[in-house]
Amino acid sequence: MTTYYSQHPSRHLKGDCLKGAGFETGRGVTVKISEGCIVLMADNNEVQELR
Repeated sequence: MTTYYSQHPSRHLKGDCLKGAGFETGRGVTVKISEGCIVLMADNNEVQELR
């Protein structure tokens, strides 16, 4: 049986450095993308409550 996989760019981020930068488990994230750049911003408490 042949299995076909589609290839999509992806990144998996994990580690204590993320927590130190404000990315706690369960915290929302805002992602902004422009040419050649991806910005990840941990949502502050106000934004988190709105979600």
